[in-house]
Amino acid sequence: MPKILKSFSFKKLSARSYLLFFSALVLVLSIIIGTFSWLSKITERPHLLGVTSVTVSPSVFFLQSDNTAISAEAFRDNGYYKLNLDNPAAVNYAPKLRIDIRYKGTTHSYVRIFISDMTIVKTPVGNTSKVDETVILKEETKYNFNERWFDNRIYDRYFYYNFGSAANRGHMFGESLTQEYSFNFITGITDFAPLEDGELYIEIRVESVQINRIEAFWGIPAIPS
Repeated sequence: MPKILKSFSFKKLSARSYLLFFSALVLVLSIIIGTFSWLSKITERPHLLGVTSVTVSPSVFFLQSDNTAISAEAFRDNGYYKLNLDNPAAVNYAPKLRIDIRYKGTTHSYVRIFISDMTIVKTPVGNTSKVDETVILKEETKYNFNERWFDNRIYDRYFYYNFGSAANRGHMFGESLTQEYSFNFITGITDFAPLEDGELYIEIRVESVQINRIEAFWGIPAIPS
């Protein structure tokens, strides 16, 4: 063996040389592992953003005869919107009710709307200023709703968005993470018997779920139709 190789024999390496060699090896491996981990996170980031990018909410207002839209928030109390049933001139007269659904996100989702309603009728007590309040829980208020929605309230109190072809029925999605889309839902309540001094209170909740997680979160295999 040439002298130059003999002089570099691992047997003759000092303890300090071994320490330097293994320290360098550990450093190189750490850099490789850290770089791979960083690249993995960068790759996953768009997927995570897609999963959590959906926002959906109701837009509730009263459309006046001059086409002025007045927010229903001024007529909201303890989570319920108050609608007048006997005065056509009232701002919150039931036929003036409008509800649109605002959606932002590119993830294909199912959307449903929970509606709970009750009517409060005030009856005078004798000749006094006192009144008795009678609460009537309504089984099925006659809302004028867009045909893109399916009324499943008889079973679970929800309306389901079910527009589209068989392949993507009920899918709600947008083409941009920043653009908000508006979907028409309710355009008034006209099929009701006006009640003297009566007021209708409705609660509205909007829910959405990714199309591949409907059974896990909503407990149903598919949207009703």
